[in-house]
Amino acid sequence: MKIKLTKNYSTYRVGDVVECEDVTAVRLINDGLAVREQQLDLIETAAVEPGGESADATPRRRGRPPKA
Repeated sequence: MKIKLTKNYSTYRVGDVVECEDVTAVRLINDGLAVREQQLDLIETAAVEPGGESADATPRRRGRPPKA
């Protein structure tokens, strides 16, 4: 569970957002040292670019070198 500290606790400072076990988080909230952090559900989506890339130059043909 994510919590936001309202008072200094151990090595953490006021305003730090910490993720910890539920038991510890509930104890800190009940003691008045923290509040539950609001979690926003983020949905990640993939974007596809229209079209694609194409080569602009034609490749050179390699062959035998000309006779000297």
